[in-house]
Amino acid sequence: MDSYRYTGAPPLALQMTRNKAISKKVLAYFGIQVPSFVSYRLHESVERSPDLRYPLIVKPIQTDASAGIAQASVVQDHASLAERVSFIHERFGQGAIAEEFVDGRELYVSILGNDDQLEVLPITEMVFDKRKTRPEERIATQFAKWDESYRERKGIRNVLARPLAKAVRQRIVEVCRTAFRALWLRDYARLDIRLTDDGGVWVIEANANPFISYGHDMANAAEKAGMEYCEFIQRIVDAAVARYDRT
Repeated sequence: MDSYRYTGAPPLALQMTRNKAISKKVLAYFGIQVPSFVSYRLHESVERSPDLRYPLIVKPIQTDASAGIAQASVVQDHASLAERVSFIHERFGQGAIAEEFVDGRELYVSILGNDDQLEVLPITEMVFDKRKTRPEERIATQFAKWDESYRERKGIRNVLARPLAKAVRQRIVEVCRTAFRALWLRDYARLDIRLTDDGGVWVIEANANPFISYGHDMANAAEKAGMEYCEFIQRIVDAAVARYDRT
């Protein structure tokens, strides 16, 4: 049987990170802060309010690129929770996850490498014009990520992160390196985190094989680290080649 070499995450990592509930359980086992959550199987109704603090944010349990995330995803009570879970079931044909909303800065941490050779690239951030948005509106919805007219209207930009205290940055790096290894990620990945005002680092989601097109977050972070785009892609290939050479 032929064996094909490839860059990026293996099947186990793809399975774990694709399921938001499973990945949070794994991260929590390794001592990483994740929002408290409850999940609902397909067609399971919300009989009562979960033992969680509102507001909650409700998402499809197995989508990426913010599919299924909108302003209506942030719910304030049992009725709106039940309505949104039902919407997820009907619209996406899969389970839903409801997690406590973490108010904080939306940071993206890109990582290259494997094992002990993990390089954390300069951190990027989605920033929101606070004059045009309420705290619960400052989430990476599908519109906030991909709709340029909406981004302009709401004052949303993806930029290199505003200055971080040295201790906070070190904590972010340690948390993301631990998460990378815990989820069996390889070669390259991106961690989406929330940084609260008190310096709390909350991992919201892990992205195996994230978007690496020119001009987007991870490529921009690599450029800030001194890599031309082709060099950045070559680094991913080199990491994979070195990994195979060790086996």
